[in-house]
Amino acid sequence: MSLRLFLAVDPEPRARRRIGAVQEALKGAAGRLHWKVAFPKADRLHITLKFLGQVEADRVADLERCLLPIGSTDRFQICFEGVSAFPSPSRARILWLGVTEGAERLKSLAEQVDRYCAELGFEPEQREFKPHLTLGRVKRAPRSGPSVVENVSPKEAGPSLVTEVTLYLSELGPGGSTYTPLVRFPLRQPPTHDRKD
Repeated sequence: MSLRLFLAVDPEPRARRRIGAVQEALKGAAGRLHWKVAFPKADRLHITLKFLGQVEADRVADLERCLLPIGSTDRFQICFEGVSAFPSPSRARILWLGVTEGAERLKSLAEQVDRYCAELGFEPEQREFKPHLTLGRVKRAPRSGPSVVENVSPKEAGPSLVTEVTLYLSELGPGGSTYTPLVRFPLRQPPTHDRKD
């Protein structure tokens, strides 16, 4: 049996609430501009570090063992800011929220995950990792006129602490994808140094 798997970082609950507000603003802009956009629920939002695709179930234990060194990485903070679209705002297909603070550390974490997975024979990523969180998928948009991403406020959702990487099972269904966490890889709590004056 094969499983559809990916590795991701989840926003903290407080960040999810703020991201939900950005989604609501996008929904309002989409309605005004006659765009049809599918928005996933806030509890499904995540930053994908690596999509593994269909993987045999008996390889999950190998993945868990290979990815354990992730735990030596310190926790870090990121900041969600900047709404844009792939491939471009004028030809939007994917609406996303960017990462400003912590982007380089997130990129480093994704590269680390990619290296560990490559050791098990997974294809290394060919494209440079661009930290982002998918907010919605455009189903239909006018051929001309302003872009939804240029007509939305707020464009930021503030900070979130990255505390773990999760191996997810993705199951496709009529109501959208369902994500089930299979293995969590907690990041290291940086040691605190007591000051002595």
